[in-house]
Amino acid sequence: MQATPSSARDPGVPARSPAIARNPAEAATEAFDLAIVGGGIYGVMLTIEAVRRGLRPVLLERDDFGGATTFNHLRTLHGGLRYLQSLDLPRFFESVAERGWFLRRFPDATGPLACLMPLYGDGLRRPSVLRLALALNDGLSLRRNAGAPPGNRLPGGRIVPPAAVMDLAPGIREDGLRGGAVWHDAVMQAPQRLVMELLRQACANGAVALNHCPAGAVETANGRIAGVRAQDAAGGGELLFRAPVAINAAGPWGPDWLSAQGLDGAGLFPAGLLLWNVAFDRPASFSHALALTPGRGGQTYFLHAWQGRVLAGTGEMAADGPGRRGPGPSAMQAFLADLDAAFPALGARSAPILRVYSGLLPATPSGELSRRPALVDHAERGGPAGLYSVSGVKFTTARRVADGLLGRIFPKRVPTPWPALAPAPPPPHPGRFDLGGEAPPAVDAAEAEALAALARDESAELSDLVLRRTNLGEHPAYARAAARPIAAAMTPDPAAGAEALRRLDAELDAATDVGEDGTR
Repeated sequence: MQATPSSARDPGVPARSPAIARNPAEAATEAFDLAIVGGGIYGVMLTIEAVRRGLRPVLLERDDFGGATTFNHLRTLHGGLRYLQSLDLPRFFESVAERGWFLRRFPDATGPLACLMPLYGDGLRRPSVLRLALALNDGLSLRRNAGAPPGNRLPGGRIVPPAAVMDLAPGIREDGLRGGAVWHDAVMQAPQRLVMELLRQACANGAVALNHCPAGAVETANGRIAGVRAQDAAGGGELLFRAPVAINAAGPWGPDWLSAQGLDGAGLFPAGLLLWNVAFDRPASFSHALALTPGRGGQTYFLHAWQGRVLAGTGEMAADGPGRRGPGPSAMQAFLADLDAAFPALGARSAPILRVYSGLLPATPSGELSRRPALVDHAERGGPAGLYSVSGVKFTTARRVADGLLGRIFPKRVPTPWPALAPAPPPPHPGRFDLGGEAPPAVDAAEAEALAALARDESAELSDLVLRRTNLGEHPAYARAAARPIAAAMTPDPAAGAEALRRLDAELDAATDVGEDGTR
C-alpha cells in the first residue's frame, strides 16, 4: 500500500487543522452544552447524536477512543434472528433497524456476512424449525435493505442440504447432519475506522473529543451540574470543562466513578460478565461464518474469517470489575476444548493464537448478560440535576440508546437529518492494510509519513494509531514490524520514539495474555 506524504510535512502546503483536535486547556476556557464521560461506542454515539440536535458536547476519555470493550468484540453487527426464539420482537426490530443504519451509513467499513448453522436434529435445530424461523426473520425484516447500496444488501435465508453444508464448511461433523440454515448478518470490515469516522463527523459539527483525559469530580452549583473536572494525562494538569448536563457512559468504570463522588450507581452495572473472542493464526477453511455447538444443548459459538484468519467467540465468565484483563488459563482451555468439540477441523488447542479480545459487559445479579441498557437520572436519587448515567450491552444498538436518552434530556431539540450534517474531512490515510499474507505489509517512508499525518489528524499516540486508528494491531507481529518506520515519522527524537515503541509492545503483549485464573 502506497500513500502520498502528509501535506503537514510539506513546507509548500499549509497544515490543515486536525479533524479531532486535542487541546484540553483551550477547551476548558469554553462552555459546552453537554459533557460525556467515556469514549467507547456509547460515548461516541452520544457525541454524534448531540451534534445532530445542535448541541456542543465535550467527550472525555480516560485512555483512547473505543479502546476497551468497544474494541474487543466479534466484529459483527447482529440483526434480530436470535431474538425470535424468545419472541422478543422489540429487540428484533431495534437490531434490524440499527444494523441497516450501519450498512447504509458506512458502506466502506461494513458489509454482509453469510452465516451457516449446521443442523443435526437437536431440539430446535432441525430443518423444519429453522425453515420457519428464517421465513419469519425475512418477513419481519422486509425493509432491511432500504437505502443500502447494492453491495450491502442482505439476501433472504434458506435451508441447504447436507452436501451443500459440507461444501461451504469442509471439516464439519458429518454424522447425523440433516442440512444447514443459511442467513446473512453484517460484519465490520474496519471497526477502528468506523468509530473514528463517527468522531470525525461529530467534531466537524462542533464537538470536542479529548482522549487521555480521565474524568474526575463533577462540579455543581445550586444543586445542578456545572461541569466535570478531568486530568490532562499529557501534563496539562486538572481542568474544569463547563457544562450544565453530564452523562456518564464509562461502562464498567462508571459505577466506580460515581462511587468516588458519593453518588448512587445501583443498577447501572449490577454485575460484570467478561466476554472474550480469540483470533487464531490459521486461515479459514469455510466460506460462511459458522454457528456451532460442542454438544446437544451446549452454548453456540461463532467462527468467521477475519482479516484472512479465524476469529472465534464468544466465551464468557463472571468478573468483578474493570481490572479483569482476560479469562485466565483454565477458562481459556475450556473454551478451546469446546471449539475443538464443535469444529475439530480448526484444531483450536494446537492453533497459534494471534490475540485475545476481551471486554466487560453488564450482567444481571444471577450472572446473565443484561437484556436492556440501564439509564439513570441521578436527580431522582438525590444527586445533582443534570447528571445521567447509561450502560449498554450491544454495539449494534448503541446509537438508538443514545438517541433515546438525548431525546429524554433535550425533548425540544429536533435531530438534524444525517445528510444535512457537515461532512468530515477525509483522513490522510485509510488505516486499512491487507493482513492476510504470510509477510507483514511493507511500510515505506511515504506511507509512514501518511500514517504520521493520520496520527496528528486524530490526536493519536503511536499505540493509538497502530491499535485504534488502523487494523495493524489485529496481527501483533505485523504491527511490530510496521511500527518502527511509523514511530520515526511521528517524532524525530529517538528517545521519544523508543518509549512509544515500548508502550506499544506492552499493549501488544497484553493482547495475547489470557490473564490469571479467578477474578480480581
